[in-house]
Formats: sequence, C-alpha cells, structure tokens
Amino acid sequence: MGLFGRNSKKEEFEHDVQTELSYLRALHGEAAYDAAVERARRPRLGGIRRAVLEEAARRLAPDRLD
Repeated sequence: MGLFGRNSKKEEFEHDVQTELSYLRALHGEAAYDAAVERARRPRLGGIRRAVLEEAARRLAPDRLD
C-alpha cells in the first residue's frame, strides 16, 4: 500500500493483472492465452482494461521464458 493506505497506479495495475491471470487460468485452463488475446482484441474495450488483458496475454504466452 502506498501513502495513506492507497495503492499506487503500478500496484493497482499489477493486482488487476494477477486477478485476470487467475480468472483466465481457472476458466480456460490451457486455452487461457488464446482467451486473453481474443479479449484484448475486442474493439469496444477501454484503455486500462485492454492494457491489463494485453499484459496478461504477454505473461501467458506459450513461448515466454521466465
């Protein structure tokens, strides 16, 4: 938590990405990457939501080296 008990934007973003990763893995299993990519491509998606989904897809990418 940041000053006065508030999270920084970076912490909030990271929390949102982790939540999305958990959700995608639970709901889609092995197909979580494909689901994240498909969702990030939706044309009516807002900026921050799109950024969260794009980061989740990047982290789920099959060729990603940790």
